[in-house]
Amino acid sequence: MRVRFAAQPMDSDASSSRPLDSGAGLAYQHSAEQAEPGYYTLAQLTDFRIWRKLPSVIPTERETYLSPRVFKELFSMPKEEFA
Repeated sequence: MRVRFAAQPMDSDASSSRPLDSGAGLAYQHSAEQAEPGYYTLAQLTDFRIWRKLPSVIPTERETYLSPRVFKELFSMPKEEFA
């Protein structure tokens, strides 16, 4: 079986290629925009075009590259309890 998808215009801006979430999702997007030293932003780690080019990022462990503050906001637990 063959599936066809409607063509959708793609912007060059990575943030505009995804629809914005309502409510709490905006809080995560806002807080993740300010990367802390040594970490990547949520936007960087969720956009394939960006994270695949980041040095030494393991695709299946991208959550580990979030800052502890953003990780806790997003997953409602500290990184240590996630594993």
